[in-house]
Amino acid sequence: MRLFIGADINSRSKELIENRLSNLKSELDNKINWVEKDNWHLTLKFLGESTVKEKDKLIDILKETDFCGENKYLQFSRLDAFPDKDAAKIIYLGLSRGKNILIDLHQNLENKLSKNGFQKDVREYKPHLTLGRNKGKPFKLKKELGQRYLINIYARLESVNLYQSKLKADGPEYIKLFSIK
Repeated sequence: MRLFIGADINSRSKELIENRLSNLKSELDNKINWVEKDNWHLTLKFLGESTVKEKDKLIDILKETDFCGENKYLQFSRLDAFPDKDAAKIIYLGLSRGKNILIDLHQNLENKLSKNGFQKDVREYKPHLTLGRNKGKPFKLKKELGQRYLINIYARLESVNLYQSKLKADGPEYIKLFSIK
């Protein structure tokens, strides 16, 4: 099974983001496969194909993870793209506040996971909320488009979850296997 660990934000903030970006979806609909709002999360660790034994170990590790979402707030502020705006493959919302909360959480998980035989990420962790993926060739995300869709929305981290990802023709399905609040 394909597994990843992700942080979830409160549903009211998701609604605000969705409303704020409704026109953007119209403008880029022919270029982007949009992620459903219910699937929005901030990935902390992608694990890929995993065994049942590894899944059980991950749950044990998460049970030992210190996560208190009550006072963990993020501020989403800008529309951006990976690998960059000149060759957009993934459209995401970047953070102006709260990045360090996610970076610290990611590092904490990385340390615990590596001590338990899971491989560490080689790439730098960049917290973001993926909104959509390119349907075809990379395109240039116009600077003025990003400026028009500046976001100033606060969100509260609600939980850290172990997800199973099932790839389907109409998009991925994410199933919460375990959650800590």
